[in-house]
Amino acid sequence: MEGLRARLVGFGAAMLAVGLWIHLSPAAAYERQTEPALEAKAPGAVGDYRFVPGLGTPGCSYKMDYKTYRILKPYGIVARVYESGAKSFDVVLVASQNRGSFHDPRVCFTAQGWSLDEERLDSMQTPTRGTIPFTVVRMTGPRDSLAMYFYRGPQGFCANVIQLKLAMFKERLTGGKNVDGVFYRIIPNYEGATVDDLKAFASEYLAAASESSGGYF
Repeated sequence: MEGLRARLVGFGAAMLAVGLWIHLSPAAAYERQTEPALEAKAPGAVGDYRFVPGLGTPGCSYKMDYKTYRILKPYGIVARVYESGAKSFDVVLVASQNRGSFHDPRVCFTAQGWSLDEERLDSMQTPTRGTIPFTVVRMTGPRDSLAMYFYRGPQGFCANVIQLKLAMFKERLTGGKNVDGVFYRIIPNYEGATVDDLKAFASEYLAAASESSGGYF
């Protein structure tokens, strides 16, 4: 019991020291992105799929509502629809260096009128980015649909927002400069889409996004 108490005291003291060090250290200068810069980095095409610009929004297909921007406070949000024949995919990117910008993804889903009914973890093998973990969800709203979401942080891809925030915190704590995080959300805009269809598009998307963004996306 005494040993456990000593370990807890030691852990608490260490966390206090880290907190004081962060609080007293001068704020590091990190490179910041802007929404136009993010739009320039996002791919214009994904295989046979082409980005469909919106009316008055040449860098995206549509804009998220003001409430979403106010809650998340990101660098920016890039919402693009990629279309090929009768099929299309809706892709949303949210980027920020602020851990508070990454919340429960229901914020983005509900902003577009969706309700999440079922969630599970999965993963996909990609030829250019390795194994990517993601969360697949079944939703109701404008129609019944599947969706996937995942994150990229300083230590690579993850399916869990807690892992992302820990990676961003660790990067700052160790003096790293790669502190940005990115949220990816993909929804198929056609009937009958499967998880395999999502994986196939997402794999192509990540390859195209890596090339167009110089590795940022």
